[in-house]
Amino acid sequence: MGSFVVRTYLIRYPGRLSGALISGTGQQAPALVTAGLALTDVIRLFRGPRRRSTVVNNMAFGAYNRNFEPKRTASDWLTRDTQIVDAHLRDELCGFIPTVSLYHDMLSGVRLISRLENVRRMDVNTPVLFFSGAMDPVGEETRGVRRAVENFKKAGCRDVTVKFYEGGRHEMLNEINRAEVYADVLAWIDSKLPAAAR
Repeated sequence: MGSFVVRTYLIRYPGRLSGALISGTGQQAPALVTAGLALTDVIRLFRGPRRRSTVVNNMAFGAYNRNFEPKRTASDWLTRDTQIVDAHLRDELCGFIPTVSLYHDMLSGVRLISRLENVRRMDVNTPVLFFSGAMDPVGEETRGVRRAVENFKKAGCRDVTVKFYEGGRHEMLNEINRAEVYADVLAWIDSKLPAAAR
């Protein structure tokens, strides 16, 4: 969800960032976002805004583990590093079912960042690095990331770099090849941002 927050910030506060790192993002189909908003609206209306719905949670995250075999846990989609996955599963602040209001707000944000008219509000001179695992289900195995990148380019963004990591999953900063990822991110920062901005 962090990548969605960064993209929202770029739209709402153009020119305030010297550059943006966007990792593990996606761009969901408008019909899916609309359906999710309608469902969360109905649940909020009849069950209350603080309701926790396994149906909505499964719609949001249920399919993410589908393409990973063998399945060791329900969170294998996060990273190939089993120690990170196990730490995530042990952490009581992770893995809980959010309220339908959180999902509704998140989907509203996804709709906002996906609309080209909103993306056009960004500062076109802000350099952006998109990086993602090629197997990240949030980015639909690069397809959703490519749609987001295309939106940035259609909006006139002048400096958009894209890097995909073969076999990588959602959390590239926690992947088994994270040293490579950190080196690539640092090299991008060094090449794009003046020392004063770092």
